[in-house]
Amino acid sequence: MVKGVRCSKCCPEGEGPAPPAPCPAPAPAPAHAYTKHIRTVSFGKLPPCLCLHVGRVEWAGGALAKRGEHVAFPETLSMAPYAQLPQPKMDLVSLVNERRLRTGISALNAGAGAEAGAGAGAERALYRLVAVVVHVGGPRSGHFATYRRGNGFEAKRWWYTSDTLVHEVSLQEVLRCAAYLLFYERAGPGAAAAMSTTDTTHHF
Repeated sequence: MVKGVRCSKCCPEGEGPAPPAPCPAPAPAPAHAYTKHIRTVSFGKLPPCLCLHVGRVEWAGGALAKRGEHVAFPETLSMAPYAQLPQPKMDLVSLVNERRLRTGISALNAGAGAEAGAGAGAERALYRLVAVVVHVGGPRSGHFATYRRGNGFEAKRWWYTSDTLVHEVSLQEVLRCAAYLLFYERAGPGAAAAMSTTDTTHHF
């Protein structure tokens, strides 16, 4: 949410060349000219590995300070609302051979193909949390530790690693930590159905 944005449609500025220097300064814009805007970001192409950084250093009271608030993050993340999913390509040659272009059935098939393509695109936008980096210390120094998901048949197990200290932790502990870096990997084909039985998919 961005506050104090000047709306050119609500209060358009005058057109033409700028007034000469001796002219008095223009009157301030009315209050209704400033509005609140919601800024969004969309991704043209989603990466195989998604890394999210949680900023925890701020300038407060004339010095650097570290913020330790908990930022909620999901185990399963869908980036579909923030991605421009590609439209499916139609095979015109096969449509002509099957004489569907003249009968009007092609329109129905195109709609079905679009729905299938959207479903496939949404599945490709599904990510699973694989690692979380936390920072222990102040804004100028400290130590990094990692929560890491297991591989293969141990994919449901998590470990806390800090130099030589390694021990198993629960997923609930991982989701409660003060994350500094979040690492998500794109889920494999058919993973959406498997995740729906055990995980809850979230959007930021």
